[in-house]
Amino acid sequence: MRPPLRRYGALLAVLVVGLAACGNQTSNTSSSSSPGSLACQNGHLLIGLDKGVTGASAFFDTAGLQGTQIAVDEQNAAGGIHGCQIATVSGDAQSNPAVGGQVAQSLLKSGVQILVVPDDFDLGIAAAQAGERAGVLTLSAAASSTQFGKAVGPHFFNGGIPTGVLGSDAARFALDHSWKNAYFVENQSLAYFTEQDAAYKAVSGTNVVGTDINNSFTAADFTSTVTKIAAAKPDVIYDLLTFPPAGTFVKQLRAAGINTPVVGDVTLDTRDLLPLVPVSGLQNVYFVTIAYWVGASQDQSTDPGLVKFTQEFQAKFGSFPQQTNAPTAYLFFKAIFSALNQSGVTDAASAAKAINAETNVQLPGAVLHSWRDGYAVWNGVVVGFTPSGQFTKVTEYQSQ
Repeated sequence: MRPPLRRYGALLAVLVVGLAACGNQTSNTSSSSSPGSLACQNGHLLIGLDKGVTGASAFFDTAGLQGTQIAVDEQNAAGGIHGCQIATVSGDAQSNPAVGGQVAQSLLKSGVQILVVPDDFDLGIAAAQAGERAGVLTLSAAASSTQFGKAVGPHFFNGGIPTGVLGSDAARFALDHSWKNAYFVENQSLAYFTEQDAAYKAVSGTNVVGTDINNSFTAADFTSTVTKIAAAKPDVIYDLLTFPPAGTFVKQLRAAGINTPVVGDVTLDTRDLLPLVPVSGLQNVYFVTIAYWVGASQDQSTDPGLVKFTQEFQAKFGSFPQQTNAPTAYLFFKAIFSALNQSGVTDAASAAKAINAETNVQLPGAVLHSWRDGYAVWNGVVVGFTPSGQFTKVTEYQSQ
């Protein structure tokens, strides 16, 4: 997801965490320092984590960072990559693309072999391009843009559910319920939302009866928007706002007595929505996401693998995952680590080839169909709410 940009001063110091020796240093350790090498060096494979853990994107990037750490823990417990344990080095991008680029340079100078950048195209582009220039495998675990890879290069991959899938599946769901006339409430300052906008409109049969632009990342008053919607009388409302504004809008819409169905995206895929919107206001609210994970421990239909993930997350971090970037990063890295463990993967180029070759990867609660232009193509899962206000999986669309 994409938060607002802020300017910050000095970089935070790089923090080294989780260094672990390989199980067999004699056979796996290499002194190779060639660009893009994935050889076990100094007893580990080193991943650099360049995330905005302070600033406006912290809600999203922290979730992605923590989901990544669960995946790393699991992979190390399973033997690492070709018998080499994974270690991580972290730096704070401070929710600023320029700072993120500087952090990337610092991490690359420290010898990272894989670079992980912020979970957003706008915030992560400078860091990702630095990684590509250095020739290392560069990843954005939860970014959804279909344009990210094209803007970076062949050694870059992003793993969020694509904006094209989010938009088209939202439209498919609306049309399946005969909700043809849509009203868009949209933050148009971000490609994340404008790409969804275009994908929704591209689905045959949709009709946009109005658009209200709200580019604020802290909006708390939607009175004007609600008035316009009341006059337009749409069949469905497409909620393309960041969180918490996306939830605040739903709360005020329902308070005004408008019970029109609302369809959103992964910004609503958080339990933080529940204390914000009354139970009665959650009826006819839906969102498209990568997997049904948010019902873990409450809904027995939740995939056992994602229940296990949330339990590991709670044990490590002391709370339920705060947002969908956590399970998205976890699923993404399970797919990436599977590719890296393939025979013949020794550097960024061979890793990219192995990743691109993955098709129909069955993961906990999710299917990764393929990789296209550097982005992962996932099924779209639609989640809604029960009359008692609990999350529930509504349907799933097959992506191509």
